[in-house]
Amino acid sequence: MATKYEEILIPHIDNFVALAPQAYKITKESVLRLEGTLLNLLNFDLGYESPLLFIHQTDLITPLPQFVKDRAAFLSKSMIISSEYRYKTSSKIAAESIRIAK
Repeated sequence: MATKYEEILIPHIDNFVALAPQAYKITKESVLRLEGTLLNLLNFDLGYESPLLFIHQTDLITPLPQFVKDRAAFLSKSMIISSEYRYKTSSKIAAESIRIAK
């Protein structure tokens, strides 16, 4: 489902089924059924504001040097996967990344 949302060229569902190990016995129908279940659980709300969006917005308001934007982007990506920053909002991660990058 993430590839359908993020990618420009969406892989065909048959590719996923073919790549799955035979032990899982995945079918096209089971993938589609699971996608429907996930969408219903999420109430079709797939939006996510990443820290990169907030870094870009900050740059539009207060232009940042390129090296600060690059460092902040790297830091924010590192923070997202860190358990220490798990419960911080994307805007706070972006703000902290920019502060550290300067």
